[in-house]
Amino acid sequence: MEMGYHRQGREVGEACRGEACILRVDQQLTAGSTVRWVRVYAARARSEEVFCEDFAHAMVKSAIAPLAGSDGQVRCRSPTRSL
Repeated sequence: MEMGYHRQGREVGEACRGEACILRVDQQLTAGSTVRWVRVYAARARSEEVFCEDFAHAMVKSAIAPLAGSDGQVRCRSPTRSL
């Protein structure tokens, strides 16, 4: 999630002091067609584990097939990193 750290990110942090806010990305999870899945995962006792398994299965099914182990690659697109 890109929040424009130097501008919007700081504003969001200021607005959320006291834990009395909800981010738009979180709000979108509980609206429309995704609300059913949010409720399904929230109701399960091992929801995080089940979600991770389902997510991994979906990645493979969608043919993205992430590389694992020594075949994987880590990329860094940090603005402070010299080119």
